[in-house]
Amino acid sequence: MNQDKRISYITILITILIAGFFVTFMTVRLAINAEHDSLVKRATTIAAGFPPDVLSTVSGVKTDIALQSYLDLKTTLVRIRRANQDVRFIYVLGQREGDVFFYADSEDSSSDDYSAPGDIYHEATQEVRDGFGTGVAFIEGPVSDRWGTWISGIAPLRDSNGEVAGLVGIDIAAYSYYRTIVVASAVPVLLTIITVILLAVGYHDARKNDEFLRIKSRFLSVASHELRSPLSGIVWGTESLLRHRDKLDEHTRQMIFRIHDSVVYMSETVNDILDTSRFNAVAENRVQREAVDLAALVRSVAGVLSLTGEQRDISVVFEPSFPERIPLVFDKEKIRRVFANVIGNALKYSTSGGVVTVSYKLQDDQHIISVADTGIGIPADEQKRIFTTYYRATNAQKHDARGTGMGLHFVKQLLELHGGRIWFESKEGEGTTFHVALKA
Repeated sequence: MNQDKRISYITILITILIAGFFVTFMTVRLAINAEHDSLVKRATTIAAGFPPDVLSTVSGVKTDIALQSYLDLKTTLVRIRRANQDVRFIYVLGQREGDVFFYADSEDSSSDDYSAPGDIYHEATQEVRDGFGTGVAFIEGPVSDRWGTWISGIAPLRDSNGEVAGLVGIDIAAYSYYRTIVVASAVPVLLTIITVILLAVGYHDARKNDEFLRIKSRFLSVASHELRSPLSGIVWGTESLLRHRDKLDEHTRQMIFRIHDSVVYMSETVNDILDTSRFNAVAENRVQREAVDLAALVRSVAGVLSLTGEQRDISVVFEPSFPERIPLVFDKEKIRRVFANVIGNALKYSTSGGVVTVSYKLQDDQHIISVADTGIGIPADEQKRIFTTYYRATNAQKHDARGTGMGLHFVKQLLELHGGRIWFESKEGEGTTFHVALKA
């Protein structure tokens, strides 16, 4: 796997981890706020449900247990406690001579957790003590006392004059509170872990795939190198014979055309394999720049390839506005391969009697040469994959034309070495136009 891909995977991994941490953090904060809001609202609602004089007939002493008003208060707390299954205690607190004491709680008098009226709440925090003065509902905790560790919602209980007569408190176990937070945070954490695992699997598969392609390319490179020289000789020989085709009979001429087409295809295949495998070598990535006439180069390539189209009555034409000269500095052999592939494909996938049109325009300091054919086109749902290694469109595979699927991938790489680019427009069944842009 090359360095760019490795960096991309690391960048994606870091992004996922940061995003996962942020989402988890925000989820936890939202869950905490939701729990706090719920406790405060419930405590406030309970306090608001009591009549203003509820504490006026009790004194917060043990003899209150004989009073009906105490029994009514306790019955109400027990009923509310049963209606809120997540709540462990509900109680009403008072303050006297600096001590915080219980008016009543929701526990049965036989329970070890029961607090009798007047019992001092020794573990009362300063925040609770201050609550008698501020009269503002608040969240307390986690706080530990003789009964356990709790998160509490506390709200003021006011008398008929609006003064704070006591505090209503509701406690939920800290472990239950934290369990809610953990459950809320589990979803983004699990999604992050799953995403990281999938990314790791994808990275592993990509490495295996790259290693397979490297071995495959090496094997094909060695095998193809032995074929290149003899094939070039056969191509040169058939082209020499076709230059004198007027002196040949029809049967011989057609035979030589077929030999020429087959050998050209084999030669192009060998060249694609060698070029693609060599491109991975540092030396092949260097651009040997020289002053070249781009217009002459394109015309030369088209002239050589036109023999391929003659047999199927396909012609290559240049628009009248195509310049006589386009002086540029670039790697001549690499750009020749670019146009040999683009024009060759246009001829290969054109239908009999078709026309391949070559045009030119100068736009945004770029020389843009366009090659349009009237061929089979490229299916819309496959166009994004055209520049992928070894990929051929499904209709191209069914067409009476052979190919390796490496050519356009290699063309794109060569143009990027020159700071250029390639793109296309295509409509299936009507044709394709490829645009090659090189910096002026």
